[in-house]
Amino acid sequence: MLNGKAVVCDISTTPVKPRLTFKSTILSSRGQNMRQIIGESNSLLVTPGSDSHLVTSPSSSPLLPAEILALILRWDRCEEIEAWREMVNTMVSCSLVSKAWYEAARAVLFQDIRLYNLESLRLLLRTVRERFGGHCPAHALHLSYPWLYLGPREHVMEFRALASEFVACCSKLRHIEGHNGTLNFSSETSLPEYPHLKKLTVSSQYLHLLAPLLHRACNLKSFEVRWGCSGDKLLEHCSPPPSFNLSTLSISQTELSASECKWLFALSFQSIESLEVDDVDVSLCYLAEIIGGFVKNLYIRRADRDFIGSRGIKIISLSGFTSLRRFCVDEWDPRWALVGDNLPSSLETFAIPFCMKVVTNVVNLLRSNWQPSLQSLDVYGIPLDVHESPLGAYESPYYELRPLDFLQSLQLMDRWLRDELQRVCVARGIRSNWLTIQNDTGN
Repeated sequence: MLNGKAVVCDISTTPVKPRLTFKSTILSSRGQNMRQIIGESNSLLVTPGSDSHLVTSPSSSPLLPAEILALILRWDRCEEIEAWREMVNTMVSCSLVSKAWYEAARAVLFQDIRLYNLESLRLLLRTVRERFGGHCPAHALHLSYPWLYLGPREHVMEFRALASEFVACCSKLRHIEGHNGTLNFSSETSLPEYPHLKKLTVSSQYLHLLAPLLHRACNLKSFEVRWGCSGDKLLEHCSPPPSFNLSTLSISQTELSASECKWLFALSFQSIESLEVDDVDVSLCYLAEIIGGFVKNLYIRRADRDFIGSRGIKIISLSGFTSLRRFCVDEWDPRWALVGDNLPSSLETFAIPFCMKVVTNVVNLLRSNWQPSLQSLDVYGIPLDVHESPLGAYESPYYELRPLDFLQSLQLMDRWLRDELQRVCVARGIRSNWLTIQNDTGN
């Protein structure tokens, strides 16, 4: 009871849902207990039985400064959808506390926007037009229409048109993800400059429809394309080439012609230091010709038999990466040694998966003084059982096994492979890093 008018709940009696972080528990607590925590309990109170109208109570305690409130509600960008949903629910709860909290929570909500259905996009765009004057303060935007191939075509076209219009309202964007071909811009689309845009990720995207946005992203650092749909239309209607300053490029299951590679990266080839490719076929040859002299980190996923090929075209393309310092690969064909022979002799770090055929080839190469400048070897995917195996000493993988189960036999083989590789690294003075997951490689 405060002045006989209002009641403030004690936070100790407020039930807390399990498995919530301290921050989300505090921020998502509804009602007057929030004001009690931050010192607003004497400024904005709810009178019992008054339909939750805000009333002012005289007090010498000032409201929490907006800067401090912004720090309390600050929420880093959520990579996982569940974390993002938790953030949305928490900010919605915080917006019910007071006008000041409403403004601060709304700012956080608008920093990371994810749109998956047409109706939500319609409502948000109308809100931006009517309440923000057509200017949205979003920092991160994630667009995806899951009914691209199953829903009515008119809905798909409307989602793409509204998505393009919404992007045009967000000049403060720092990160854009457009999946299922949701980013479609024409030469007539009026787009602002995006000086803060650093990362762009697209999938199932026609690249020539993305070109107008690329022209406006002068400070773009990271560009990722998955299942891209290319074509010479990119060159017919879009010129000059974009002038962004890329440092990281990732291309997955996308075929780019030589002219497209040149158009996309002609003005940023000297700044691209990291390249990740996955099932790009001969596009790797074109990339090597344009940016190969400046790439320092190369990561090749799923390098199968087709990568090696009968004519060895893509193997030869590896020699075009003359400034390579770090090379990472997922898996190789038994003819892996052919690839090793075509790598430039400038490697400092080599990352490989832990499997028999790869480790065996690497051991043989290192014994032949391959890559004399090599300083570090990262081996990822090490089974945890290898570190803690209770098996005794042995000398070769063909050691006469006693009645052991299949799992123990695999552990025995894995330990032998690891020991062989470790001996070669010690003899060469190479630092070996044994990693349990692939993400530990830094790619």
